[in-house]
Amino acid sequence: MILTLIITFAFFLNKCSKKKKLLEELEQNLSTLQKQKREDETALLKKEQGVEKEILALQHTITDLERKIQEGTKNQVVAKIEALEKKRQNHSHS
Repeated sequence: MILTLIITFAFFLNKCSKKKKLLEELEQNLSTLQKQKREDETALLKKEQGVEKEILALQHTITDLERKIQEGTKNQVVAKIEALEKKRQNHSHS
């Protein structure tokens, strides 16, 4: 009877030891996965911020180019008007 209890107790301890080891491995895996998740989230956030900065820079460039186009168009119109006025003055003096 005592021998059966000792064997059962030893078996129980062995089983508990294996479960404890498995639990520790699972906790380690969980910790590793949580760390990887944090690193991935940080990397994703940095990438998103970089993309947002690029978008803002491109929007600024587009705005500048649109302004330059308008200014260029105005300058062309002014140049044409001046050329026509000069041509008219030349015709009126002739």
